[in-house]
Amino acid sequence: MGGSVRKVAAIALAGLVLFGCDGLFRGRREGVIPPDQESSAWPRTERPGPANPSPQPPPASPDPARTAATAPYRIVSPPQVLEAAVLQVNHSFITVPQVLHPIRQRLQALTAASGGEEVRFRPAAQAMIAEETANQLERVLLLVEAEKRLTEEQRKAIDEEVNKIYRKAVAQSGGIKTAFVALLRQEGTDLETWHRDLWSALAIQSYVQQQFASRIHVTRGMMWKHYQANAERFRTEERVQMQIIAAPFESFVAKDGPGGEQGRREAVTQAQEHMAEAWEALRRGTDFGEVAAKYSRGPMASANGVWPMMARNSFRAAAVEQAAFAQEVGQVSKLITTPEGLYIVKTLTRRRGQQVSFEKVQEQIEKELRLQQLDGLRREYLTELRSKATVVGAEHFWQVAVNTAVRMYLQP
Repeated sequence: MGGSVRKVAAIALAGLVLFGCDGLFRGRREGVIPPDQESSAWPRTERPGPANPSPQPPPASPDPARTAATAPYRIVSPPQVLEAAVLQVNHSFITVPQVLHPIRQRLQALTAASGGEEVRFRPAAQAMIAEETANQLERVLLLVEAEKRLTEEQRKAIDEEVNKIYRKAVAQSGGIKTAFVALLRQEGTDLETWHRDLWSALAIQSYVQQQFASRIHVTRGMMWKHYQANAERFRTEERVQMQIIAAPFESFVAKDGPGGEQGRREAVTQAQEHMAEAWEALRRGTDFGEVAAKYSRGPMASANGVWPMMARNSFRAAAVEQAAFAQEVGQVSKLITTPEGLYIVKTLTRRRGQQVSFEKVQEQIEKELRLQQLDGLRREYLTELRSKATVVGAEHFWQVAVNTAVRMYLQP
């Protein structure tokens, strides 16, 4: 259940497709439902405004060098040192936690990849922070523009969509609001922040779509050209059904036997002897399913070793899958050795991939082309907004953000 709830809590923000809320702003909708601790109704809060309520911090004395995260913003260089870790973008503010939270999993992975060495961690973390800072800057700029132009009707529609997503998240937490709140806390956030970020993401989505919808044009000729240029993408996957006799080495490790390398060598020897008996039974003409039921120690042994239809790159032991795709239907492989165990595979059924007709995928292609055009227009618009924006405290902010990441992930 936790995995599905995380999808609602996180994907609701990161996975919003720009054309994904059809009818979101058609007709008058009801506002936000009043608070109810026993229900999944969203407790009403103030909508985020164009500027954060944070007090304006003392200005910084930045390095005149610019990085990719702010170019081509105008970076102001006031005389005082910025004490608080805040980045000012026009009249709005971005904090270090706002930048570090979205990349927390990447920073955790970087900790392991760098071996906990700061000399390796710091430059990679700096690049991640610069990238996420640029994302947050663009979000602030777009949200300010959206707030200027959203109608009351659109705001109510966004409120309703937030309610819908919130109800779904609570439902997947067992219908208990406190369970969803606890999950958000585990993710390093809270209900108020989750609501504000979701509302902002929907507002930006609505504004961008409204701003450029009239400039997007997709013709049948454009779709056909895209279909021909990407023919391999529009094919059904090749699939195979395998029947497997498996002897994982770990299943032959004696609980009270020697451990380490000696224990593994003994397990490999026993697995080889075991599979030699299976192979001899097949050579005598015993039905493959009977041999699998008797000798296989894989997860499908009780089903005579039969696996469901699988696409390429689906089976853990790649060599087994490759053999099944390479041989003819009904053919049995030789003994296959992998680092994890020994296998014999029989190809039961193979379904070759087929080209999907243009008619069946043209709706998908039209959506892809529209999103491509919208993304291009959005990037052009952001370039214009960046050229007019003023950023204060950038250099000090990045320094504090990187130092904070080092303390959080390398100095427990």
